[in-house]
Amino acid sequence: MSYDLKVVQRFGHEIEGGAQWPRPHCPVCREGCVSWDKPTATENNQSKELWDFPDWEPDWISGRMYVTGHCENGACEQLMAAVGTYRVGVSTAIETLNSQHHGEFYSEYYKLEYFSPPLVLLTLPEVVPGNVRAAVERASPILFADPSFAATALRGSVERFMSSQGIRAFNHKGTWQPLHTRIDTWEAETKSHRAAELLRAVKWIGNEGTHDGEPLTVNDVIDGLEFIEAAFHELFVAPEITERMQAVNQAKGRYQAKGPAPA
Repeated sequence: MSYDLKVVQRFGHEIEGGAQWPRPHCPVCREGCVSWDKPTATENNQSKELWDFPDWEPDWISGRMYVTGHCENGACEQLMAAVGTYRVGVSTAIETLNSQHHGEFYSEYYKLEYFSPPLVLLTLPEVVPGNVRAAVERASPILFADPSFAATALRGSVERFMSSQGIRAFNHKGTWQPLHTRIDTWEAETKSHRAAELLRAVKWIGNEGTHDGEPLTVNDVIDGLEFIEAAFHELFVAPEITERMQAVNQAKGRYQAKGPAPA
């Protein structure tokens, strides 16, 4: 799993107060990483009303939170903001404790929903068509708030990739072709069997996100992102690596590609 996806996966879970926050790549310069300030939490009215109950416990506290961060690249210093929910619960580590009640230590737990600008999900090869890249990026702003919708966006990236490969959504008779059929046609033409299997998996996850049923999780979408990453590596990165590897083996040592003739 790539560094970007590991960060996304970590943000898919609650972060305990005092724990180190993930440091995503800056979505603007994509060179620096983002460091975060201390979150600000505000208890909501429904939570405050519970204080009057005689059996009140700290883990009844809940509300909203926000946090700001900045890119550590001095040439960028992009500001970021994130919002989400928070709650109070029993601490899992003594060093993160915030308060003690009846012999138990409590911490705040933060669950992120939205980032502005959105997080980087994948760093795709430059040869991937721009509209395909844009479809993948559409998943980022909604990933944590609505994973099912994010999965639908990823499915759309596969549709766009098929179109970029000349596999149209409508055949010569004007009949609509399901995505599965388009992938089958593309696989038969290109013999890219492993990449086709990976893209089918993205399609299936996207189907679940599109249709009514059990809501998808962030981890489900991360699976789809990994499959997209692996498919494009198989198609665009691995062949170039293989070519250079074969050149080194043939030369029995370092191989230097021929550059342009000197002026």
